[in-house]
Amino acid sequence: MILTVDTETVYTMALAIQIVLCETSQYGLHQHVSSPTRLKSSTLLDLVLSSNENLVTACNVIPGISDHEAVIFEFDQAPKYSPKPRRNVYQYHKCDQEQISRDLKQFANLFFDSDPNKQSVEENWNMFTEAIRTTSDKNIPSKWTKGRRHLP
Repeated sequence: MILTVDTETVYTMALAIQIVLCETSQYGLHQHVSSPTRLKSSTLLDLVLSSNENLVTACNVIPGISDHEAVIFEFDQAPKYSPKPRRNVYQYHKCDQEQISRDLKQFANLFFDSDPNKQSVEENWNMFTEAIRTTSDKNIPSKWTKGRRHLP
């Protein structure tokens, strides 16, 4: 993030801090230090910013060198693994194209014999998707995906 400041405008330290904190919140960053880190002026000089509030598990200000306090923080460095659900994936390169063609021609004859103009669009759509799903399941081999835990 780049913060540009008009060089002719004089900002108080409090206003400058408010500008920085306002800008960081606009980019979805959370500031974790809540205590002053400079003893003489009681100002907050050090920032610990994160894009996820739960990543920083502890943030403390402890006595440091001279008039400047030290910030110690802990963060959860291990990403949370959320397993992806297994999916059924069609192997189109192994399908029986002739049988699919025969099944869909048979469906087309049945569909037009049923007089689709007298049915609702949704009923026609459901018939069509069911025919596609049925012939796909019957004529296209499929396999279940495996969960990969060690993704980068």
